[in-house]
Order: sequence, then structure tokens, then C-alpha cells
Amino acid sequence: MKSGKFKDEKTIKREMALIRDYWHCQPLHYVRYRLFEKELTDQQLIDYVPPYVYYLFHLPPLLENVDKRYSSKLFQLEQFRQRGILTPATVAIFNHGKLIDLEGNLIDSNQLVNLFSENEKVFCKPETGCGGHGIQVLQRTGDSLQHRKTHKRSVALSDFLTGDITYLIQKQVHQIEFMDQLNSGCINTFRVVTKNHNGNISIACIFLRAGRHHSDIDNNTQGGMSLDVNIETGRISDIAILEHGNDKFERHPDSGFVFKGNCIPNWVDYKKQMLEVAAKFPDLTEVGWDFALTPEGVMTIELNVGFGLDLMQLCCGPMREPLMVEPYT
Repeated sequence: MKSGKFKDEKTIKREMALIRDYWHCQPLHYVRYRLFEKELTDQQLIDYVPPYVYYLFHLPPLLENVDKRYSSKLFQLEQFRQRGILTPATVAIFNHGKLIDLEGNLIDSNQLVNLFSENEKVFCKPETGCGGHGIQVLQRTGDSLQHRKTHKRSVALSDFLTGDITYLIQKQVHQIEFMDQLNSGCINTFRVVTKNHNGNISIACIFLRAGRHHSDIDNNTQGGMSLDVNIETGRISDIAILEHGNDKFERHPDSGFVFKGNCIPNWVDYKKQMLEVAAKFPDLTEVGWDFALTPEGVMTIELNVGFGLDLMQLCCGPMREPLMVEPYT
């Protein structure tokens, strides 16, 4: 920072002191978010929420009465089905080495293979996984399954999955043409953070996660990139960023899709559907939703009652006001 061309040392020290005095904690996020490179007013500087304050003081009271089972994708699937919410088709569960259908009946590997079309992807998601970690992507090849990374072929899921972990076995999701044009290697999902304040549900921020390197997963922890989405218009930002590192992209490195000037088609309708989903969970105050846009409408991939703050503020800007975060005393 001392050798930076954006601000002199005196300015940086003043800004860090301003943040420290307002939030009553060390301004580590000033460096993490590279605020020393941004021309911001004093108000804009303090509007960036320190993760320390968010996770230790703001979030715990919101989670105090939340059902702990929301951390389970199986529980979420049950809730989505009860509320008539569109989700990826879950065809089976791999539970401690046993393969069962959604009614609890044992099925064999050959029955599972026949649930998928030739070359269709098979997504095996750990029940409590996050950030895309632990997801195994297979593909039907003839009468067997092939691991997309290792290219190992087998019919038995036990060759690919850890026996003491529960997995949801899901079919491939098909996204709208606009998303395929941006990146067809995987389903590009939207992280939509909603806030329920006295029954009034609003969207705090939205960013689009685009996979790259032809990955089957779009998560930033798996190398994906993110673009801010204008909540009102659906316009995507001109530049995509990575969660870690300072690389920026004006176009998708695989597809060549140029970000500048592009808006999500039919955005008003999609946003309405997202808010309708959030309204079906009045018991949740702050939620990070993962949505996909499909020909059938908005598809809910999962919900997160504890979600990452860093990428949200790196991509969408300060979140103090949208999330109603105040300094602790």
C-alpha cells in the first residue's frame, strides 16, 4: 500500500483510522477489499462491513432460532418439495454405501444408470457440502458411469463416493440460452441475498457466478468468476472478478462472451420469481440463495443461512445498509 499510486500513506492511515473508530475493530478488510485503490467518500468507506463484526455480532442473533437442519441439503430438498419450489431433479440418495430412491427403497447401480440419458451428467452432492467442495460429477457412458475428471468407468457409486458421507444424486440442469452463450461448460448460478425485515422481503445484492476452464461447477472456490448484477435492471457488470487475486476480465476467457452492455433477458419476471421463493420461508431473516435460470423458470439450487461476506462486498460493494449491519457496542 505504501508504494501504491492511488493514495499516499497519510490518506491511507486516515481512512484506516476512520474505519477502526466507526466499527471498533481492526480494519483488516481495508486491505482485503483493496479499498486503498478505490476513490471513496468517508461514508462509502465505513459502509463496507468488517467480516469480524458480521460473523461475530450481526449474524449469530439471526441464526439463534433457525432450524439447524437447514444445513442439510436433504432437509432443504424436503422443504422445497413441500412448498412447490422448482429444484434440480434428485433421483436417488447414496447413504453410507447404500443407494436408495426418494421413497427409501433400495435400488441397484444398474437401475441408477438407466435413469440418465447417454452422455448426461450425474451430479453427486454431499449433504452438508458448501462452496462446491466434495461434489463429484459423473457421466453416463453406455451401461456405466464415468468420472468426469479421472475418466474412471464403473457402475458402482462406491468407486467414486466416500461411503460414510450422504450424497444427493441429481440430474443435469439445463439453463437458458443467454447463460449458455456466456458459459456453456456448467450451470452459471446467481447468488441472491434476501433480507426479511418485519415481513418485508427485499434483495440486498445479486451476483452471477460463471464457471471457467470448462469446469462442471461455477463456484468461486473452484476457480469461477463473479459479476455484479443490477437488482432493478438485470444488467451485468462490465468486469468479472475472482474472489482471490486481482485478475479482472472484460470477456469470458473460454467463450469470449463480452460482459459490457448485457442484461439478463426477462429480468423483471425472474426477479419476481426469486422474491416469491424467499417469501415461502418467512422464518429466515437473511438468506443467500443459489438460483439458476432455466426454460421452466427460476430453479432453486440451494439456500444458505450462513454465507460468504467477502465475495459479496468485493463484487457488489458495501453491504452495511442493505443488510442493516450496525457497529457493536
